[in-house]
Amino acid sequence: MRILFLAVFLVSTLLAVSTADLLGAVQKNNQGKNNQGKNGQWNNSKGKNAQNQKNKTGRTTGQATANNKLMARQMAYRSAASKMPKGARITETNFTSGSAPKGSFNETCALRWALGDQQNKALEQQRKQLAEQKRKQEEAEAARRKQLQQHSKKRSETLFAELKKQISENVSTIGQLEQRFESIGKKRKNLSDAVEMTMAKDGIGKAPVVKARLERIRSEMKAYSEQSGNPAKSLGAKWKGSGGSGKQDAPSGAALTKLEEKVVQIKRDRSKLEFDLKKAEGHYKTSKDVLFFCVGELVRAGVKFSTAEQASVRALSE
Repeated sequence: MRILFLAVFLVSTLLAVSTADLLGAVQKNNQGKNNQGKNGQWNNSKGKNAQNQKNKTGRTTGQATANNKLMARQMAYRSAASKMPKGARITETNFTSGSAPKGSFNETCALRWALGDQQNKALEQQRKQLAEQKRKQEEAEAARRKQLQQHSKKRSETLFAELKKQISENVSTIGQLEQRFESIGKKRKNLSDAVEMTMAKDGIGKAPVVKARLERIRSEMKAYSEQSGNPAKSLGAKWKGSGGSGKQDAPSGAALTKLEEKVVQIKRDRSKLEFDLKKAEGHYKTSKDVLFFCVGELVRAGVKFSTAEQASVRALSE
């Protein structure tokens, strides 16, 4: 009996110890799982907070008026949603009604939106692209303005050079007219001397018609001699140096306009000189022909001319 009782006691003790060890292991396992669950929840909470911190939020509003309340709200919602950044998600929607005419409904929609990290990156990339596009447009605009300025400057330089050339040519022409006026002045004097010499002849009284024509030439020569000198000379001094000297930069638009007006005035003065010169040369030729006719008539009437007198009359033809 003692041996049987001892065996039962030993078996009961071993079973109790094994059961205690098993229960302890289960509790440890359960505790570890609980700790892991708490740690996972904490980590998830941290991740959500971090994600929330990265989220970007904002608010947009839209307003619409329609003859139907539902339609007005739909239109206001679309208006507010169109102002949201691309990729944003709506977190809150509020509608408010406003005053409107009878039979109409005025609705305002306020949307709160949020952008996650990925959307933020996409939005930032879009902003960078827009900034780069704007920079390129500004550079292109600056280059276009610079090109236009260069073209304008080139046109001004070309016009300035052309105006200077025209002034120089007209001043040079005035110089040539001045020489021709000097020549016609000397010819007039010789013609006037020849007329006086012819009228001093003894037989002039025998040809009253010839005498009258010679007296007319004399009065015209006297009127020309009373005119003030050489008109081209004073005009040449007036415009001399108007075209500038050496290479110069093109002036401003106002200065170019004044230069154009100066060219027009020079051309007008030159044209008047040319007209006066042609008139004087034509009058000289006509008077010379009349003198030749009168001398011929006097010779036929028996009036004698010396060799020197004949040479002075012939010299008028040169």
